[in-house]
Amino acid sequence: YMHDGQMLFDSTNTWNHQEWQVDETMERLISKGVIQPTIVVAIANGGSNYRTSDYFPEDVIPSLPEAIADSLIQNDLAGKARGNRYVDFLIHELKPFIKERYAVSDNPMDHYIMGSSMGGLISLYATLQYPEEFGGAACLSTHWLGARRTRNAELSSAILDYTAEHLPNPYSTHLYFDHGTVGLDSLYAPYQSKMDSILAANDFVEGRGMSKVFEGADHNERSWSRRLEVPLTYLLGAK
Repeated sequence: YMHDGQMLFDSTNTWNHQEWQVDETMERLISKGVIQPTIVVAIANGGSNYRTSDYFPEDVIPSLPEAIADSLIQNDLAGKARGNRYVDFLIHELKPFIKERYAVSDNPMDHYIMGSSMGGLISLYATLQYPEEFGGAACLSTHWLGARRTRNAELSSAILDYTAEHLPNPYSTHLYFDHGTVGLDSLYAPYQSKMDSILAANDFVEGRGMSKVFEGADHNERSWSRRLEVPLTYLLGAK
């Protein structure tokens, strides 16, 4: 299950004329036997008005100071947080729909979730909310800053604190994180370092957790496509 579905396959239809090249990468890895035969369910985002609202981890908000929460909701979430509604849609509507129509595994641990930036944040959140529904999550260029307009230490700390308190069982869940060093990605290192410490403290050791830095990688689809095979191989490596 991949977020920002309109950005995954065809650069001729994307706003920045870039794509993840998901189909080419999946076909190459499957044909070589590197990963298991897998389908990708691409979930389009709700556009600029609702993407942040859908992808922000909603249950973090009650822990925020009132002024920060109000700023976040009004300035970034289009007046209403929708993260829980979005995750519930994935679990209770989309996954049953896919299971009914496609030859997918009955084992939820064979299902994975992936996204970048805010899509990385909601991939992690979905796994925290429903650990029994996913075998793992790949969070590329995770937007630890939390939002586009509301950015402060309290917001980032609240996201990390919530994650630390709700991590799934490391023996049944694989978590992948990465970031680049250019553009927006250049801001993520200190937050990802804290996340790495949280993972280590909760037994997400090598094999159950992975965190990588890609020097020179920017915050865009072109950069994510170049390293896509890394998280795909980590989660879906032929067993």
